[in-house]
Amino acid sequence: MFFKIITLIIFSSLILYPNDDWMSDDDISLDIVAPIKKTGSISYIEEHISGYTFSTYAQGEKVKKLILETRLRFQESWESFGFQAEYRYQHSYTNTPVINNLNEEYNKTITYDLSEFRELFFDYRLNSQISFRGGKQTIIWGQFSGFSPVDLLLPFDFSVIGPSTNKENLKQPIESYNLNVTPSNEWSHTLYYMPKFTVDFSTNERLNYAQSESNALVQYPTGSDAYQLAFRSVYNGNDLSYGVTVFKGFDTISMPYSSILSVDEDNFSMETQSVYMFPKRYAVAFEISKPINETDTIVFESVFQNRKKRFDNLESVGMQSLETEQGLAIKDYVEWVYLENSKQFYADQYMLISAIGFERSLSRHYFQLIAGYIHLINPDKTQKGVDLYSKTGLTEESDWTEDYRIVGALTYLYFLNDEKTHSMGTMLGFLGSGVGASTFYGLTLFESLTIGCGVEYIQYLSDLSFGSSSSGEQLLNISELTLRTALQWQF
Repeated sequence: MFFKIITLIIFSSLILYPNDDWMSDDDISLDIVAPIKKTGSISYIEEHISGYTFSTYAQGEKVKKLILETRLRFQESWESFGFQAEYRYQHSYTNTPVINNLNEEYNKTITYDLSEFRELFFDYRLNSQISFRGGKQTIIWGQFSGFSPVDLLLPFDFSVIGPSTNKENLKQPIESYNLNVTPSNEWSHTLYYMPKFTVDFSTNERLNYAQSESNALVQYPTGSDAYQLAFRSVYNGNDLSYGVTVFKGFDTISMPYSSILSVDEDNFSMETQSVYMFPKRYAVAFEISKPINETDTIVFESVFQNRKKRFDNLESVGMQSLETEQGLAIKDYVEWVYLENSKQFYADQYMLISAIGFERSLSRHYFQLIAGYIHLINPDKTQKGVDLYSKTGLTEESDWTEDYRIVGALTYLYFLNDEKTHSMGTMLGFLGSGVGASTFYGLTLFESLTIGCGVEYIQYLSDLSFGSSSSGEQLLNISELTLRTALQWQF
């Protein structure tokens, strides 16, 4: 399910009015807000401190969600040195259906409070061509104005709910030290060193809960192997922009991977163990952006990477008699796992993710269409395991790559006045807590206050939450019509 979430985010997160200023957008579906214009002399606080506070509430027949969040940002710069810090406080409330191990369904309330320095970094410019940035920061890659295959390489912040028009708000800040070289106005080369492996708050809470309540085993990258590296080279021209990114790191979403501890051949039984892991990942990404005219742009991105294909560990399957045809097939499958695949119910696989997007921006209209395709490549050993399992006749839970080989999104936005303080639009794709369709209206008052409302049909992705318990509770995937309201004040 988590791989479904990541894939959907990549291809269906949406872009609206193309303004990358962090104060111009927020984590709700009606956040098309122009930056505050300040005139006359301003104080030191007004010049260096900014922020916003917002709330968004969604209510359907079964699910209710609320977020209250405030962010404060401080920026200071000198001749060759700069500093930036952003503090975030967030309160989250979710009331959603769950099912326990007695097959009883009921609603459960899940809340948490998040308080952190979301960003804390400094910049140093050695000369006109060489600069350095170090500390906790948000790293944005890719040619798409919205999310793209390249965004798969770094973690997302799943503590956000609701559609967002600014992907900076949906990316998880990480500690990184970047060396940037710009030999010309068009070329930029950056080396990234990330000394610590980082996951988002919700993923960390979910795994901590699984450890404390269910005695689950979780394996994080630690020690000298916990670092990540990336090199990115980008050319930004007037008629064409392109780039390449090389990445060495880890999967951003943890999944349970099983292995065999022991096998009793006489009774055809085995003992297995599942561990939540973040497998190593190596990737190369290519991207290109071509303006067709003053209003239209075509963008293409492709990522080639390794991943782990998970196999069925047979925990939910009764061991059939070896005298049956199915029993013999299961025996062959387990022997392959035990003797040829290092006792692991997972193996290497390669994935090519490609996406193409079209954007059109007129005075009051904005339109975007994204379409993508996933192609999987199995090495010979992995393919043998797939073939052996298929002969067992057992039904394995469908892999996300089978459900989402072809993925996409559509966005349309219309500004009701020339000042762009009134907007309405529709989105098809990822809506923060799930996937579906949204229609919304937003109104900006007094240059700093935005209110809005929207109607969504959404399929919630339950694995975005860490809510569970020792009684075997699991969140239910709910599809329903939802009303959303939002309020934002920026300063």
